Amino acid sequence: MYRLGAEPAKRMLLTVDGRTAADWGLVLDATPADELDARVATLADRTASVPVCR
Repeated sequence: MYRLGAEPAKRMLLTVDGRTAADWGLVLDATPADELDARVATLADRTASVPVCR
């Protein structure tokens, strides 16, 4: 984003498909629509298992 600028980076992020965004390094991962619910559940379980610092 810093080399490209905020506006062009946002435009690219919102207009390219997920696989291209992942290939370009704009996102960490691209999950196909039919696998999305399972991926979200996996990430939610992982997030919920992280200990809370008190």
